[in-house]
Amino acid sequence: RVEGRLHGRAPIPGSLVGAVGAASTRLEVQSEDAGAALAALGVLRNGRGGALSLWLGPDPAGVRGAWDGEMRISNISVVDAPVLAGMLSALSIVGLLDQMATGGITFTDTIVGLNIAPAGLTLREGRSIGPSMGITYEGTVAPAQGVMDIQGVVSPLYLLNGIGGIFSARRGEGLFGFNYRLSGAMRQPQTTVNPLSILTPGFFREIFRSEPPELE
Repeated sequence: RVEGRLHGRAPIPGSLVGAVGAASTRLEVQSEDAGAALAALGVLRNGRGGALSLWLGPDPAGVRGAWDGEMRISNISVVDAPVLAGMLSALSIVGLLDQMATGGITFTDTIVGLNIAPAGLTLREGRSIGPSMGITYEGTVAPAQGVMDIQGVVSPLYLLNGIGGIFSARRGEGLFGFNYRLSGAMRQPQTTVNPLSILTPGFFREIFRSEPPELE
């Protein structure tokens, strides 16, 4: 068992599972306040509440100093987040902007594959879904250079739109959605939205999706 606080703020109890030094060793941590944990890490300063679980194990490719795993978050609300607000503004989704400015946008389920390496962070097949919005994401974040390159799909009104998700190529995407890309400086990334992607529902949306970025 391990006990600690992220930067002296958010408590994270956890455990080291498996024999020390063995290939099966992995670290598992939890947090009853996902918003506080993500804020302490500087990942998301505008999250509120939620429960977080994370496991990390040795990198399957054998990269020295790299860890591979998965993070899950349930019932977190996002309020007044500049990057998300910029993306919603580009999509002209006024209702969601108002919602985020007041009570926040709630994501009931979040799951994302992670690879943490010296070069940076790689996100794989990430998805966050809630009654009013679903968003998928994959790409890279390089803190040392202060840059990011993430792409995905925003599905508004996910509670209704998600019913048609059985016709989508990826989980977390509704029948109708907008392809987006966030790239450039982490503090103020450039937002690119393809408005025509809303006209290509489900599997056909893959036409507008490029290969996910990779860390050098």
